[in-house]
Amino acid sequence: MNNNASWEQPFTKDEFVNGVVWWLATGWPTDFHNNDYKVMAYHSHPRNVKISRDNMFSEMFSEQWWDYILNTLWEWQAFRGVKGLTKHVVRSRARSITDSLKQEFEISIKPLLTSMENVSTTEYKLIESFIQKVCFLKFETESPVMASKFGHFCAPNLIPVTDEAALGNPGGKNLQNYFDLIKGCWNKTPHEVKWWQQHLLHWCILDTVKDAALVWNQFPYITKCAELSLIGRNHGDITVDVNHKFWYDKDIASFVKIRHILTDYIAPPYPRQNLSDSNTGNQESRVSGNQRRTFKDGMFKVGEEIAAGRYLGKPTTSNGEIFFERLEYLGQKGVLPQTYFGKGQAWVEVKDGEYFRSEGAEWHFSE
Repeated sequence: MNNNASWEQPFTKDEFVNGVVWWLATGWPTDFHNNDYKVMAYHSHPRNVKISRDNMFSEMFSEQWWDYILNTLWEWQAFRGVKGLTKHVVRSRARSITDSLKQEFEISIKPLLTSMENVSTTEYKLIESFIQKVCFLKFETESPVMASKFGHFCAPNLIPVTDEAALGNPGGKNLQNYFDLIKGCWNKTPHEVKWWQQHLLHWCILDTVKDAALVWNQFPYITKCAELSLIGRNHGDITVDVNHKFWYDKDIASFVKIRHILTDYIAPPYPRQNLSDSNTGNQESRVSGNQRRTFKDGMFKVGEEIAAGRYLGKPTTSNGEIFFERLEYLGQKGVLPQTYFGKGQAWVEVKDGEYFRSEGAEWHFSE
């Protein structure tokens, strides 16, 4: 399973469903770490409070943050396999690199997150220095598991998490191989499949948290969908084996039912409307040419129909929910840099040449 060439294939719906069933049968969080992401990224803030762009990173690497993330990763056995590596040793090593790790985060990771980059649009070399410093926590071990788990909960959209039991370490002992595998598979996946997976994952999270406002507004749909798809690729459909270890203390029939429900999920229609049709009625403020700086719902070409830059979206729906996505280009294989489902105001930064689609919001350019 360490051959990237054989594993770097487009993700499928079946793989994703198989991965979700395996995840749930394992007893892992039914919110797919939604709350963990909020706490570990913004640990000192109330969990359900929207965090502004200016202070979103202000509390990372504090004593409280270190205690939470290291205890969590210890429970997940991210530090196993190294003789003499106790909690006390890990915490001591963490204190010794806090300043340098924080500085590296500010230099290499924060700019990528601020510009809304993710694993499908980033080169590994841009995050490599940060990962190398993280490896110090586990005596510079070659295992990618700890570095990926720590990095993932610092920058969930950029750094994918790997786990030997779940995925079989398809990238081997090299996190770059795994990173490139995730990126390659995702970018080869038909856009309708990515659209379906992300909507289904959002639906699964909502089934647990019950309110779209409680879904973290930076939830890493791409890395999580890719992780679940690779889990499904590794384990297949576990419901076909009545003797599988999962069914020693669980009801296989309930998971067969879950699998059918997931397989039959119908996502909202994938957008294929012509740009000229989708923008009818948008006669808001414009900049040079036909570029708008204030607009409502539709599909837009950035740099031609709307100006590139940063926008604040204000809900126009009665329930305050907003959906938007950024696409590299239209078509089945268009890369999806960012998808957002949430309640209340939202920020987005769009770039020349890509497409932006919105539902339920009015967008205003921010100088």
